[in-house]
Amino acid sequence: MKGIGILVNILACLVGGGFGLMVQGKLRVRYQQGLYRLMGILVLGFGAYELMQHYFVLADGEIELKGSIMVVIALTIGALMGYLFDLTGLFHKIGCKLSQKEKKEKEAEKQRLERLSRAVDMAIEKDMALPKVPWLDRLSAYEMPSFLSKSLYADGFILAWVFLCANSMLLSGVLADGMDGVTTTLLIKSGADFIFCFSMALICGSGVMHAIIPMAFLEGILWLGCTALPELTDQFFAPVLTAQLLVIGAVTLLILGVQMTFDVKKIKAMNFLPAPLVPLLYYGILFILNLFTEK
Repeated sequence: MKGIGILVNILACLVGGGFGLMVQGKLRVRYQQGLYRLMGILVLGFGAYELMQHYFVLADGEIELKGSIMVVIALTIGALMGYLFDLTGLFHKIGCKLSQKEKKEKEAEKQRLERLSRAVDMAIEKDMALPKVPWLDRLSAYEMPSFLSKSLYADGFILAWVFLCANSMLLSGVLADGMDGVTTTLLIKSGADFIFCFSMALICGSGVMHAIIPMAFLEGILWLGCTALPELTDQFFAPVLTAQLLVIGAVTLLILGVQMTFDVKKIKAMNFLPAPLVPLLYYGILFILNLFTEK
């Protein structure tokens, strides 16, 4: 049945993220940091596998590169656009606005710190023992500090957005599901998304859940194109364009994996998201021109 793969993928993300929220704050920070690094290694391996599968092709006993020039151009222009407009900063602001709960928690934390400060000052003045604050010990032991920005919610929102939407399996899986009803690729993606959403929701909170919305939107648009205009969609997503988009997605995952594994803050995977627009616009213009010339 066509479309079942997309539903399973969205459901896997929701269930994984929901389970992660249920156990959020139950692990000590050192375990959360280890889980975060583990997710980075898995993303790095996932991106490397996708890159080897789609970029390096064995033909007649020789290894060939698919769409190398366009891929380099797209990644370069996309990165320039992303860093020029500071997409990471923009989506961080969006994530902070979406997080009303986080604002309340910050205000409550500020009030607790003020009460603690007053209690410490009073104890010093009266030469008393400093007050014991159990929640402060728990705060340092269980609440993961932000690792990309000042907002842990925004961190999860940004990282999950990149992983869920830049994954090359999104394009290949939806095309296979929408055209032929084959759900194998989307089912594999669902398993990876479940693990990632669970882990990142456990660490970062509900920001991961909001990142599912753009993934569902992209999959829905692609699937509607496959079902409503199958011939045009098949012609537009020719093997050349599809291969280039898959390679760009794999490289973006590699960058995300490096960013998470080695805690490289200067490399921002979110800023590479405009890269697919370059081949899409280029081949889209050629596709429209061909339609008019044929008529």
